Amino acid sequence: MMLWTASLMLALMLGVTNGDQDFDVRVTGGGKTGRVEVYYSNVWGVVCKEGWDFYDALVVCRQLGYEWVASGWSDVQASIGSKTAWLSGVQCDGTETNLDSCTGSGWTQYSCTNDAPATVACYDLDEVDGTTTSTDLLNGGNKAEGKVLMKLQPGVTDAKPYILCDDSWDKENADVICRQAGYHSAVMATSSSYFGVHDPEDEANFGGVEFLADRINCEGSESNVVVCPADDLPDGECDTGHEAGVSCNRIAEPEDFQLRLADGGSAIEGRVEVFMNGEWGSICKTNASSDVKLSYEETNVICQQAGQGYGVESPTDNRFGLSSLQAAMTGDFDCYGGEPSFAQCFNNATGTTPEECSGSSDRYEVSVICSGPVEASRQPIKQDGNVLLIYQDGRWRTVCNKDWTMANAKVACKELGMGPPDTAQIESNETKGGPIFVQTLSCQGDEETLDSCEKSEEGALSCYHRMDVAIACTPLPPVTTPVAKDNGGLAVTSDSASLVFAILTAAYCVFN
Repeated sequence: MMLWTASLMLALMLGVTNGDQDFDVRVTGGGKTGRVEVYYSNVWGVVCKEGWDFYDALVVCRQLGYEWVASGWSDVQASIGSKTAWLSGVQCDGTETNLDSCTGSGWTQYSCTNDAPATVACYDLDEVDGTTTSTDLLNGGNKAEGKVLMKLQPGVTDAKPYILCDDSWDKENADVICRQAGYHSAVMATSSSYFGVHDPEDEANFGGVEFLADRINCEGSESNVVVCPADDLPDGECDTGHEAGVSCNRIAEPEDFQLRLADGGSAIEGRVEVFMNGEWGSICKTNASSDVKLSYEETNVICQQAGQGYGVESPTDNRFGLSSLQAAMTGDFDCYGGEPSFAQCFNNATGTTPEECSGSSDRYEVSVICSGPVEASRQPIKQDGNVLLIYQDGRWRTVCNKDWTMANAKVACKELGMGPPDTAQIESNETKGGPIFVQTLSCQGDEETLDSCEKSEEGALSCYHRMDVAIACTPLPPVTTPVAKDNGGLAVTSDSASLVFAILTAAYCVFN
């Protein structure tokens, strides 16, 4: 059985010793499910159910040598019988090693309401699985990534939520979390509040957020992170900007999966073809697809896997020709933008190939145009709606409005090929997810690109996604040029009138 020296969070114990050597605890019949009995003043008695909760039950289970509290522990039925009631309103916080160490009303004889004693149902280590806790991933590009939010009492809507701190957070820990969240494995473990810190508005919705243990040390094969060894309990708060997160693989993809761009004019463009289950095939979409054009997250994954930077465009005109290959993928996709393989992007195909994808010319085969490899020092920008995104370390990231200035906005609009903004930023109509750009920018206003501006390292670690920068640039005025007439003359546009006048004036001066 795994050593449980300080097992995660509430399962971590601080080694508080019992001051009353006569005290002991047991479950009716010496098992792990039933009425809780305590030994005090040489008499075995019970604990009243008033105020008895999950954390009280956890302390008892741990004191008895079990790893966790079983689902349905609160539904165990028992009566007091002839026993004396020694304790009521115990008020453990879950960190105690001994029920006697919990705060509460103290030792005395109580009359328990409705003849109801405290009960427990405990789990051995091999019984602990993903059903004993609920795990949600917040603020990622989709539900398969985000910072980790855990509730230790599944099915309890008002259960206290916990965020994990990132000290010693690694891929093995993330693998366990991803499986608990219902996914195959982890792509990576994220730290430094990669997906932003917890939003105060979300915290209000959750009824307050507390922080679970850090310095977790899973081997990666555990069924639940609560059984992983850990060294310490936090002091109720992660250091600012140090919340743990994960990006997960959603499926076990084919081991032979490959991707290439075919029939383009260069290496950075072409029709997308994939190799899976021993053969190459195309990616087919039809008019019935809910979204024919790929999103920037989807093109990002394809171009990254092809080694060609990020996605610039997803043409829908079959400009790279139709393939003679069978369709290997059909349907819709949903990438969050950080998948290491396009095979990880959700595909809602029913398993049958649509008729249009079986040789019909009325089909669209996915193609992309990529940026080409991006220098490490280059951080291009784009907009999604009005939300500003910066490309960094293979992902498009939102930008925090902390210390964002009008000079920054002017440079951003210039880089986007637009006119100057009316204001530094506008109120965004949407809250995006995904990673946040973790540097604070300080532009003078005359730079050509945002990545030329001065940056302060880790300046945005206290940001959340409601702080994303959104800008509205003004359109550039149209550029007009002289237009040739059919008779060979020139049609002088209003913008060229002054130039024509200057030429005629000069000619007059020369000949006169």
